[in-house]
Amino acid sequence: MDYSCSKSLALESLYFDIPKLLAGQVRYVLKKRSSSSPDSADQNPVLLLPGALDTLEMAFTKQLTSFDPALTLVAWDPPGYGLSANVAKIWDDQMFLRDAEIAADLMKYLGFTKFSVIGWSDGAMTALIMAAKHSEVVQRVVAIAGNALLHSLDIDIYEGCREIDKWDPSAKEPLYVVYGKDKANQLWNSWCDTMKNIYSQKGGDICGSVLAEVDAPTLVIHGKQDPVVPVDHAHYLAKNLKHACTSLPMQNMIRMSAILNTATLLWQAF
Repeated sequence: MDYSCSKSLALESLYFDIPKLLAGQVRYVLKKRSSSSPDSADQNPVLLLPGALDTLEMAFTKQLTSFDPALTLVAWDPPGYGLSANVAKIWDDQMFLRDAEIAADLMKYLGFTKFSVIGWSDGAMTALIMAAKHSEVVQRVVAIAGNALLHSLDIDIYEGCREIDKWDPSAKEPLYVVYGKDKANQLWNSWCDTMKNIYSQKGGDICGSVLAEVDAPTLVIHGKQDPVVPVDHAHYLAKNLKHACTSLPMQNMIRMSAILNTATLLWQAF
């Protein structure tokens, strides 16, 4: 798998000039719905939001190559990651809100007035903030392995996995391909430090305070044995979102592709 560019997806890398908040360009791909799709099919697009340090290839190759052809798909490398690394990421408690606003600007730039969002990990938090702040355009949300709040246990988990060299090869090698060893560790440690700061300075609130503003139906997907994001976070989301249903696959969320495939299968019934 070529993690660093979209050649493996046969999709052209496009770039969006960020109009506000940060300087730089965000890389995205656009897969248009099949021209043979029936007119009755859902014509509103789906925005795919990867997680921390992810590129769109790392998180969503399966969806971009074999998702429902009746859907238009948009995916990006989040600001500061992958081929959007030219954007100087600001590591603070507003970074998920900034990503949400930039993603909303991207969809507006593409001319989409209504769309749904599938977010993985950090992308799940970004998706929920988008749904809260832009309820008039976000129709549905799938939040995979997300957490609205941080607890002391979460911080202990992050501290325990700071050293990327100790990760499973399937998790660390894609990061080293994209960033190199030094840059990957720099980014990951900045992420861990930011989570610690959100916990100590904001009581761990990532997006818990805006969940009540989410009107879109939300599918919460989580692994029962997730070793990085405990499953209690999924129960919290389901309890505090107005229109939520939950799927708890048995696999560890570290096996991301299996869980994202579950999201693909459940989308039609959602």
